[in-house]
Amino acid sequence: FVEHFERGAIDIAQPSVSKVGGITAMLKVFALAKQYSVRVVPHCFYYGAGLIATAQLVALLDESVSLEVPFIQWQEQLYPQLDFTPHMVLPDAPGLGFEPSPAVIQKYLVSSQTLSLMTEAAHA
Repeated sequence: FVEHFERGAIDIAQPSVSKVGGITAMLKVFALAKQYSVRVVPHCFYYGAGLIATAQLVALLDESVSLEVPFIQWQEQLYPQLDFTPHMVLPDAPGLGFEPSPAVIQKYLVSSQTLSLMTEAAHA
């Protein structure tokens, strides 16, 4: 994005949090775009963590920026919070704030295994 901004090559930047290197990298793009007076409208054609992170980032931007979402209706939502039309309410929980549905995971689970770590004290 630096070269695009320096050369005045774009009026609207559409970075994808899933492709630029995550949330920290996206925040750097936001700051750089502000420095060059370039409007940012994040792009996201993902579900799950990519869409959740994009929703949180869009909340930092001007109210004129909407969350772009692919129009696909899933029969079962792995992340129930992503079942929205046309508004999404962002949770106050830590991190991205979304939890996957245990029922959907259990329904499609083929197998699982629980691992535990032994501490040094347990080895002595």
